[in-house]
Amino acid sequence: MRSIPPEFADKVKAKGECLLWTGAKTISGYGMSKKDGIISFTHRVSWAYANEREVPKGMFILHTCDNPPCLLPEHLWLATYGENKFDMAERGYGKNK
Repeated sequence: MRSIPPEFADKVKAKGECLLWTGAKTISGYGMSKKDGIISFTHRVSWAYANEREVPKGMFILHTCDNPPCLLPEHLWLATYGENKFDMAERGYGKNK
């Protein structure tokens, strides 16, 4: 597994066990980056770079650390819609609070 994308190097900082995006973020704290006019979530870009493949259509990238700006590949995992909903419920997020 590779590390984070080289173009992210100047916009991350280590904090605890996480590697945090310090650039633009959504209101929920997820990192956002722009490349070739396309805006992307940084955790999805980081996962794709580390795994040397694109995130499959309809799939989600979740955080084991529950830290939205984290980019550390070891903290990111590929999940289905159902797994994402289950993970959100387990952590107390979403409409079922």
